[in-house]
Amino acid sequence: TAKILGAVEIKYISENLDDQKHFNQLSGHINSYKKVIYTNGLEWRFYSDSLAQEESPIVLGEYTNGNIIWNTEKEWHNLLKKLDAISWL
Repeated sequence: TAKILGAVEIKYISENLDDQKHFNQLSGHINSYKKVIYTNGLEWRFYSDSLAQEESPIVLGEYTNGNIIWNTEKEWHNLLKKLDAISWL
């Protein structure tokens, strides 16, 4: 049997990640999987063992009136660096 090392929870791009309706699900994932990546594709949050985020979220852009307004390329590089640095073990 494969060991579960973490979870990625992806919401719709238009979802507010702070919406209270997601709290129980996120809390359950953190309690079960310990390491959780929580995103709507534009905002990326990283959790490890608690609901306290490891650091500020990485925000790639903003979804407004059906359009995406992208932030700088630097944010993409920050995301790739963060994903590459995750130690799932």
